Amino acid sequence: MAIDVTGANTYFGVTVHVKAATWTEVSANLKAAAVAHAKRVVARFLNIKVSELDADTTDDDDFPRHDVAVYEQALWMVQQSDAVVNGEESAPKVIGSKSEGAVEQENFGWTIAPEAMRFLVEYPRVIRLFRG
Repeated sequence: MAIDVTGANTYFGVTVHVKAATWTEVSANLKAAAVAHAKRVVARFLNIKVSELDADTTDDDDFPRHDVAVYEQALWMVQQSDAVVNGEESAPKVIGSKSEGAVEQENFGWTIAPEAMRFLVEYPRVIRLFRG
């Protein structure tokens, strides 16, 4: 399944995502640009080609979820650009080229949205003991 605006619209469905209203307010052109840009950012973060993201089909139980990470990244970037353009105090704050709560890939300056990161990196929640 290709990662595209149709997939993003489904993901941000009214009864599926808490930020559905935010996504539906975005123009069709901005949605397309945000998804395309988010694909490039996530692909660079994963050190893969954008075409490899499109070839990655995932289901709800899969991990990592590259498609969902792209959609969350796209929404986050739209919110960031709105915050800068409108100077809104309630929007996520931008500090230099990095937003609060964003993960910066060391030495490259790419920022990944915190919500997108949840679908890319698995944090182990168990303690494992090894005998050595």
